Amino acid sequence: VNGAGEAAAESASAPAEAAPAAAAQPEQEGEPAEPTDNIIDVAEENGFLLLLTALKAADLTDTLKGDGPFTVFAPTDEAFKALGEDALAELLKPENKEKLAGILKYHVVAGKFGSEDLTDGQVVPTLQGESVTETIDSDGTIMVNDATVDPADVPASNGIVHVIDKVLIPPKPDEEVGTIAEVAAATPELSILVDALTAADLVQTLEGDGPFTVFA
Repeated sequence: VNGAGEAAAESASAPAEAAPAAAAQPEQEGEPAEPTDNIIDVAEENGFLLLLTALKAADLTDTLKGDGPFTVFAPTDEAFKALGEDALAELLKPENKEKLAGILKYHVVAGKFGSEDLTDGQVVPTLQGESVTETIDSDGTIMVNDATVDPADVPASNGIVHVIDKVLIPPKPDEEVGTIAEVAAATPELSILVDALTAADLVQTLEGDGPFTVFA
């Protein structure tokens, strides 16, 4: 009896084994949260100081705070500095506001184009009116014109931002070229030719549609 009692006492005094912890349940993967920061907020948070300065000088800040959606190819501060200190200072002058706005709008596309939406050779119109060309190298590197995108797909509430290493300069519109007669008249070295054309009554002919080739 004493032995049984001692065994019972030992059993009562022994610490109870802890129950095994319940296995951790894997977290349910939900949809990623929608971004709440607009494109200007994203630029501020990522230190795009010169881009923000330029947007403010061109009165485009409110545009990129709007609903959009927009795709913005955002040059880094280093990309802006590569233009040269004097050139950048000139662009930021109030009298060059329209030119600056044109350059900045050349970096903005209406609509949201993530990297998965871009294809090699794709031509995309910008808010400036001219288009940019997307190329994708064999290693997956995305380029817009001659600028490299890195990183891509920075989300914003009103679009998406792709960081680029160069400032994109829109192509200049073709300058209007005068007729052969007008070009000759505006060139002092061709004054004898102009006199000869006038004497031969050929000025009106060379003001026509042509095309003509003149060896002067």
